[in-house]
Amino acid sequence: MKMLRSAPLGEAIEIKRYHLVDLILAPPDMEAPGNPFDVEFAASFHGPAGRALTIPGFYDSEKGYVVRFSPELEGVWQCESHSDVPALPLMYCIDRGQRTRVICRSSFVS
Repeated sequence: MKMLRSAPLGEAIEIKRYHLVDLILAPPDMEAPGNPFDVEFAASFHGPAGRALTIPGFYDSEKGYVVRFSPELEGVWQCESHSDVPALPLMYCIDRGQRTRVICRSSFVS
């Protein structure tokens, strides 16, 4: 059972509760000032029952700029990224005007 998957921005992503998804905000070759491992960025997730989380991102030399998310409640989560690097916030977890949505389904098979 694969519990971690990567996903490009702008598409709806379906995962199970407590499973992990890596949201790729930018490719590894995106130009950033200085060391890419020092770039500070995060994503805010807004989900069911008014739940809000902010998760810091990290740089992966193979995947790029990543935020790893695991939904704790079933339902639809929307995300928005934040960064001091001018090129990174332009991604905003949005593609063609649509915010990235993570749809969390039950972990149990019915």
